[in-house]
Amino acid sequence: DLLDKTTITRYVLGMTGTLAEAARKNPRLTQALPVVFESSIAEARDRNMLAQAEIIPVYVDLPRDEKLEYLRMMAAYNNARRMAFRARGRYGQTGAHIVKQRINQLLSNTAPKLEKTLEIIESDPSAPTLVFSLSIQSIEILRAKLEEKGVHARMITHELTDRAKRQEIVDGFGRDYNVLLSVGTLEVGFNVPNASREIIMANTGSLTRTEQRLGRVLRRDPKNPDKVAKVYVEVANGTTDAGTLRRVNQAYNRLKAKRS
Repeated sequence: DLLDKTTITRYVLGMTGTLAEAARKNPRLTQALPVVFESSIAEARDRNMLAQAEIIPVYVDLPRDEKLEYLRMMAAYNNARRMAFRARGRYGQTGAHIVKQRINQLLSNTAPKLEKTLEIIESDPSAPTLVFSLSIQSIEILRAKLEEKGVHARMITHELTDRAKRQEIVDGFGRDYNVLLSVGTLEVGFNVPNASREIIMANTGSLTRTEQRLGRVLRRDPKNPDKVAKVYVEVANGTTDAGTLRRVNQAYNRLKAKRS
């Protein structure tokens, strides 16, 4: 246990964005590493530590064959959830999770979203832009198309396990290239204050995860104190993407809210 080593180490610094949750899971955490500084997102907002943002929905229509496939998979997903609830079994939950992943892949890979993403990036290629997807295939396609147009982009995914290499990619963002394509990995643990634009292509999951994604682009940039981040949320009409847009707006409103 790493906490055991804190007793034999003179200086230890621990950092987390989810202290309450971490301490609840392991009360020893705050005993071994007493809190020196803690700030809520609302307090960061009040101290002008977070930038303003503009949430911009971008609506697309799925091609007919993809819409039919989406409806078929949603029916299968809802059926798997009902079965899992009745049986209270892990197998049913796993089945529902697999179907949901396939739905997320479809919503990430659809051509209309890829075209809109390219269009947004090309509207201002110099703007440091984060792109979040749930499909490696989608960001591979985007990178290839951007390179064809002379826009340099890098990718970062969970498959890149070497943290030093991840950090090297992040360090070059806004300096060596202006488009960073991510599947999940950038949500926590990396600081990119120079990011001024974010494109969310697919379902962000929980409200906490949504806030983490927004947090990447809401970091205040000392070099651009008047930054207003643009957050594009791509929504396939008639799909669960509508819920993603609601969560993004809810998360941003929570980030802006003052602590009562």
